[in-house]
Amino acid sequence: MIERRIGAVVGALLTVFFLSACVTPAPKGQTDGPALADGKARVFFLRQNSVFQSGKPAELEINGTTVAKLRNRDYTFVDLPEGEHHFVVSVFPHTGAFRSGLQLKTGQMRFLLVRPDTRQDDRRPLFRESRRFDIDGGQFEVHEVGPESGEDYRRAMQYRPPLAVTPPPLKRQS
Repeated sequence: MIERRIGAVVGALLTVFFLSACVTPAPKGQTDGPALADGKARVFFLRQNSVFQSGKPAELEINGTTVAKLRNRDYTFVDLPEGEHHFVVSVFPHTGAFRSGLQLKTGQMRFLLVRPDTRQDDRRPLFRESRRFDIDGGQFEVHEVGPESGEDYRRAMQYRPPLAVTPPPLKRQS
């Protein structure tokens, strides 16, 4: 009786061992999604989980086109041609927005972490005279993170496909 149980346990352990050898992790640097096209760079926008602005989607605009609305723990990626691109992260209906330029090279992969800017002085107006329940003024900040950290964030998030095709980079007039 005991020998049968020992045999069953050993058999189960061997099965788990052999099955685990069949599973191989994805190589570092490999991300989900289609292969990167020639002449393009991939930019991941990762919306960090936060109490601030948790109910409002962060609207992402690239080169004048709204490409995503990201809620907490959502991410999207866009493939952009080499060159300078401009992006804006905002929350409707507030006018405050994070604006920045982004210089890309062919084959590059960048991870940008989007999170509410909690450093402003007028934070937490909750239960002041105005009784506003808007904890945050709509301001976001964006930080670039390395590929390993970016992949860790991305794996813990839900993918949202882009809403629109991104227009080409803005050309400077001389």
